[in-house]
Parts: sequence; structure tokens; C-alpha cells
Amino acid sequence: MMYLCYAKSGREFDVEAELLELGVDVYCAKRMRFVRKGKQRRPEPVIEPYMHNYIFADIPARLYLDAMSVKFLASTTYAMNRGDVKALERFRKAVDAEYEAEDRKRQNSEAVNEYEPGQALQFIDGAFSDTVLRFRDVVERAHDIHPKVRFTFDMMGQEVTGEADPLRLKAAE
Repeated sequence: MMYLCYAKSGREFDVEAELLELGVDVYCAKRMRFVRKGKQRRPEPVIEPYMHNYIFADIPARLYLDAMSVKFLASTTYAMNRGDVKALERFRKAVDAEYEAEDRKRQNSEAVNEYEPGQALQFIDGAFSDTVLRFRDVVERAHDIHPKVRFTFDMMGQEVTGEADPLRLKAAE
């Protein structure tokens, strides 16, 4: 049976981990935000619960008492009906898609930081995967979701400039 459980604020991930150890199928919706702290130049990713205090758990009857004894988990639960479970699935898909988009931003940021000007790069796949590129700089525009890598390469005797998603590039071998 699927339950909506209440956890102490700030302890949602601890409760999730303990329930997983018991063998309970648990879902704690996560959100990734980027926060600048102090004088940091770039914001750092922070993972936090999407819905503070709430965890969804599919608790079998044989594990119910063990689950209710988990530290930081309130003993009151709400048994979800079929409609609630269907709504939870839609909510879960939307939240997971949002988290994946934010995680992609984090991965792009990390990938961009590992290149130096003039470094040889190449595409991971596609028609230009054999072409050697030279890293130029990082382009961050307000209208782009992710930063892009600007590179140069030789084409028909001329130097050509291009831009690409950092996750499509790798250091040349």
C-alpha cells in the first residue's frame, strides 16, 4: 500500500535512506537549485526536497511497524487511493524531468571548466567526430539554458568558428 508520510524538516533524505535499508520502495521528490554563496563567481548546485516534510512510501504490511519506528518519521501516515497514486506518478514524472534539466546544467558547467584555451577537442559523435577542434572559450548568453563551448577548426584552408554543447565534446586523444 502506498502512503504519504511526514518526516521532520531537513531529515527527509535521512528517512528515505533508512526506509530503503528496510526494503521499502520510497520516493522523496528532489529539486536542484543553483545558489551563489558569498563572493563565489559561479553558483553551486544545492539538492533539497521538492516538498519539505513529505515522502511517498510503498510499505508492505509486514514492514509497516518497522517503517513507523524510523527516526525522524512521524507515526501518522495517509493511505493513498488509486487516484492519488496516479496523480503521484504524473507529479513524479514532472519533478524528475525538472531535476534532470537542472542536473544537465550542472554537468555542462563541470564539462566547460575542464578545458583550457587552445586545447584539442573532438565531437563524441556525428559527422564531425574525426575533426580536430581547438577550444577557444565559453559562451554564456542570457537566452541560452546551458553555456556553450566556442571552438575553431580548419575547413577548406580557412579557420572556422563554431559553438557546441559541452556534453557533445571531449578532449582529443
